[in-house]
Amino acid sequence: MDLTPRSPHDDNGFADGQAGTGGGGSHTLPPESEPNFFDRVGNLFTSPRRAFRSPRRLSFWLIPLLVILVVNVVHGLLLQDLYSEWFLEFAETNTAFSEEQRAAMIEAFEAKADAGTSVTTILQSVGGGIGSLGFAFFLVGLFYMLGVNFGLAGSARYLDIVGVLGLSSMAVVLREIITIPLKLSQQTLAIYTGPAAFAPHDGGMLSTVLGFFDIFDIARLVFITIGLSVVGKISTSRTAILVVAFWILGCGFKLIWAMTPFAGMTP
Repeated sequence: MDLTPRSPHDDNGFADGQAGTGGGGSHTLPPESEPNFFDRVGNLFTSPRRAFRSPRRLSFWLIPLLVILVVNVVHGLLLQDLYSEWFLEFAETNTAFSEEQRAAMIEAFEAKADAGTSVTTILQSVGGGIGSLGFAFFLVGLFYMLGVNFGLAGSARYLDIVGVLGLSSMAVVLREIITIPLKLSQQTLAIYTGPAAFAPHDGGMLSTVLGFFDIFDIARLVFITIGLSVVGKISTSRTAILVVAFWILGCGFKLIWAMTPFAGMTP
């Protein structure tokens, strides 16, 4: 029988640096070193529970977010021309807007492109990336914290949940590393890593639905389920319910967006 003392503050048995008691008296445990980022990423794909183990300090959530920010900026800069072509095609062919509206959209886009410089483009990419991170991790992390701590009676710290979301997103970073060169070589944004690859070129709603099952996005959801279980000290079967519920909610919002005239603005 495992009689190791468990602290409510740490899933390894003791809070960082706290004293534990042994059979012959009290002693102070040396602070446990935090796994580095590369160790965590390696464990994420081989032994996911170890990727989220304690101690979890600043680098646990900060480094993944910085990596994601850099990848997002590089993604935007390298594929800028392809995104421009995509938007211009959308503006020229979308019959939901009048001819005058389409012409105004194209004129505004071209004026912005002509006025932009490499420095302003980078700054805009960084600013947009920070805004996206704020929503995708800090706001969504708040919802997950409420779900874990109040809905599932767990005990997770907010920044630990942000770290779980960030580290789990290394699956999506891997997808970008694989697909960015393919998009550049084939000069198209229509490169998919899931069943959406088998949809017609203009699959419409079918492509949207199939896009929900991207293999790297599914891997991210699995990692989030495991990570929330570790930091919240609850079973994966319970966190899986929460993660699937949020996934279904997100799919619903994407379906609603896909039915609007603006859906074609983004691939």
